[in-house]
Amino acid sequence: MRRVFKLLTLIAVISSCKKGNQTHMQEKNLHETTAINNWKQEYKNVTFQRCMFLGYNRSSEIRNLLNIDRSAAQDFPFGLDQYRYIDTIVQPTIRQAKQDSAKYYDKYLKGMNQVERDELNGLPMIKYCLEYYGSDELDSIANRRVNQMNSLWKSTQ
Repeated sequence: MRRVFKLLTLIAVISSCKKGNQTHMQEKNLHETTAINNWKQEYKNVTFQRCMFLGYNRSSEIRNLLNIDRSAAQDFPFGLDQYRYIDTIVQPTIRQAKQDSAKYYDKYLKGMNQVERDELNGLPMIKYCLEYYGSDELDSIANRRVNQMNSLWKSTQ
């Protein structure tokens, strides 16, 4: 009887160790998945901010706004190469916003006096940057770039 009890106790201990190990692995996987999803969101947030900053020609007003905004972490973990890449991918959005602004000016504002033109003319940068922020294209880029970086980080550990 004692042998059976010892055997059952041993089985119970081994079983609980396996469950504990599985729970630890599940928690680790959940933590890693959460971190990667946060990095992808951060990538998109920074892309939106760079679109606004560059689209408005690095204006002091946008710079001041971004200095107090906390939509993106200040310790963006991806490095300078990613910032450079982000700066290149927002350029088509910025160009499109500026082209549409010029078309609007040519279509509606020519012939108005300077005061009226200054009131009505503008750059639809927020609209275009927001549309890009929500695009499938940016989702795809963020997924690909973050997954590549994650693979690189794992290979160096």
